[in-house]
Amino acid sequence: MIVETCFSAYCITNTGYYSYDDNYYSGGTHNGQLYWTGNTNGLFIYYSSGNTQWCLSSALNGTCLLTGKSPCVSTCPDLCDAYFNSNMCLTPTPTPTNNCNVLDFNAMFDCDVTLTATPTPTPSVTPTITPTPSSTSYCSITGVDATINSYSPTPTPTPTPTPTSSRTVVRPDRFEADVTFNTINDEILCPNSIQFQDCYNGDMYYTTSTITNPTPGDITEFMVFEGLVNGEYKCISYVGVNLDVIGIKKITLLSGPYGFFNLGDCVTCVQSVSATPTPTPTKTPTPTPTPTPSATTPNTNWFKFKSCSPSNLINNSSGYERPLTEEFAVTNPGSYSYIVQPVLPVSNLALYEVFYDITNNTCWQLVAITSYQPTPPLNEANKTITVNNNYFTSVNNTIYQTVVGDITQTACQACNSANWDYFYNRS
Repeated sequence: MIVETCFSAYCITNTGYYSYDDNYYSGGTHNGQLYWTGNTNGLFIYYSSGNTQWCLSSALNGTCLLTGKSPCVSTCPDLCDAYFNSNMCLTPTPTPTNNCNVLDFNAMFDCDVTLTATPTPTPSVTPTITPTPSSTSYCSITGVDATINSYSPTPTPTPTPTPTSSRTVVRPDRFEADVTFNTINDEILCPNSIQFQDCYNGDMYYTTSTITNPTPGDITEFMVFEGLVNGEYKCISYVGVNLDVIGIKKITLLSGPYGFFNLGDCVTCVQSVSATPTPTPTKTPTPTPTPTPSATTPNTNWFKFKSCSPSNLINNSSGYERPLTEEFAVTNPGSYSYIVQPVLPVSNLALYEVFYDITNNTCWQLVAITSYQPTPPLNEANKTITVNNNYFTSVNNTIYQTVVGDITQTACQACNSANWDYFYNRS
């Protein structure tokens, strides 16, 4: 703590709080430090050892109303210079009084005139002419003591006609019955639509149906769900509320969310196959021909595979190529590659299981099975290869399975780890 010589009085002013502004005088010591007390407001300036700063408070160790910098090592009060100084607070100069506000006077006008009686001439032996009194100006001796009062005119009230009581109407007939009021007892739909986008062909679907998240929680933009669109199974992504189109589709969310469309999570949504009714064959009188061996019906399923590592390749110290690490893949999801084909390269390979592709030196995961050839989402279009045969010409038949709770990384890590030496030692 820096030892300084402190002033015996300080001033706090212009804080915007009338009760804070005052002169503060040294009042003693507290916690080994000097403190100051307000002259009129009873507040304290003291050093808070817990906060290591100077405070203005209503009590010692009380809550800080104003504070200085922290940490502070000064032994003298250190508050904001904008309202704190070491001089006494200036007393404001009194405002001069406008004497016109108290101007008052009495006007004295004495206008009472006393008439002097005219003397009656007395006859004498020798007639003497009685002088006629001359007229006197009384204005110099007039005075008036006047009081003037102001009155606001009171409006003359308009007389209100007294209502004439009317005769009570007595009706001879009386009807009693129950009354039923019809109210709206249904859901009121606002004039807007909820918009979804197909994960695989980009089609937009609009609906005025009430949409409920199959998993508790709110539905947010880009969430991926499996749902029924007019009775057909679809993997769809939530776009938002559309005020321009009134939807006619009936949409029900069945499962999900599986992730977010903008993060490439459409691949985690497995679209169920819509049931197609099988027509019942009609018997005809035509003789049954001799049965001949029929060609095996081709598998109509399409399989989508995702590389466990990014498709970018780098050279190791031996000059051979190998996939990048999965740590790079997590931070660069756009680098994955996708293969779509109607052939299962490893028999009994199930959804989300992984196999090793010897030819391309890559581990691949089965991420989707559909009954039709899927169209890649926009963010995967330039990273997807679609073939009508088997793209994988040489594979290891070992299947790496997924651990429950981690359907995207654990099996891939197992495959990459098992074939790590091969990445470096293949010739």
